Amino acid sequence: MLKVLIVEDEPADRSIIRTFLERLHEPLGPCDITEASSMVDGLALLRRVGPDCIILDHGLPDGDGMTFLRRANELLPDVTHRVLMLTGDERIAVAVEAMKLGAADYLSKDKMTPSGLVAAVSRTAERAEQHRRWLLAEEERRAFAHTAAHDLKAPLRQIRQFSELLQLRHGEDLGPDGQRYLDRITETTSRMHRLVQGLLDYATVTDDGLEPGPVSLDDVTRHVLALLAEPIAAAEARIEVESPLGELVGYGELLGRLVQNLVANALKFRGDEPPKVVISVARKDDELRLSVRDHGIGIAKHDQARIFEPFTRLHGRDRYDGTGLGLATCLRVAELHKARLEVTSSPGEGSCFTLVLRSSEYAAPPCRLPE
Repeated sequence: MLKVLIVEDEPADRSIIRTFLERLHEPLGPCDITEASSMVDGLALLRRVGPDCIILDHGLPDGDGMTFLRRANELLPDVTHRVLMLTGDERIAVAVEAMKLGAADYLSKDKMTPSGLVAAVSRTAERAEQHRRWLLAEEERRAFAHTAAHDLKAPLRQIRQFSELLQLRHGEDLGPDGQRYLDRITETTSRMHRLVQGLLDYATVTDDGLEPGPVSLDDVTRHVLALLAEPIAAAEARIEVESPLGELVGYGELLGRLVQNLVANALKFRGDEPPKVVISVARKDDELRLSVRDHGIGIAKHDQARIFEPFTRLHGRDRYDGTGLGLATCLRVAELHKARLEVTSSPGEGSCFTLVLRSSEYAAPPCRLPE
């Protein structure tokens, strides 16, 4: 039976919605309907009811529909995919805002018909189920990658240990060919270990057990630059941070991974000159844009879409070592923050990677826009 939660302050409208669903329930089947007359009551019923579809009035006495969506997502992550937003008019801006916050569908009360409402509820419930299956598949994928990475580490560790033992005890007896073969085993084992570690890092990019909170981007950046102090010095790189970067609401550890991967890539994919990396935050319209810019080798236009796919490498290992998982990990961090990860780049002119978050999720001082 489909569980429906109606959050609507007008008794007459609640009655109409209930009547439509009860009398014309095909293709939904029988519905278990619960009603709430305010935002507070609706939020309180979320966990208790576990609705498959939430029919939400945009205009509530104690808060609008957008506030409900934000608070609902804090209580039950991804619950907004079950929301059908109702408004008293056909303002497209309201629909767009609701969709950006995760609502599945939108319906105007002025043009609501029994068949139209039922069809919208059916679409919303179907999309919510598809999203649930996607989340389950993602969880299974991460669990598989995590287990596989752990299981692969043990034999790799043994290969490395026996190679070191062979070198220590019989290195002088191997001869030039034997030494070359042993060096190849050591090199390949190290590369495989980095790949497994990259896979493990990618699999563990999740918000399980984490609570979003205020994150100082200045603190995150200082920590990342301290971790990368050695490769920064080795590359003679110049790192510029356009402080203050400000704060946002998110997962500090995961944002640190994102910044670390982007800076590490800027150090790796450099041109002939010592690398220069600029980290900045800018406001544009209703968005916060955290950018990492470099003056490295750049990325061709036709490659910019696929660089975020796992295991994608644009260059051979003889030029640039790596696992092809760094940017895929960054994209996953962006998705967990309901953000976008954009790239602008040209070959020979460097790249700019930008994490784009909605203004409602952050508080930061105005900054100069990236050029």
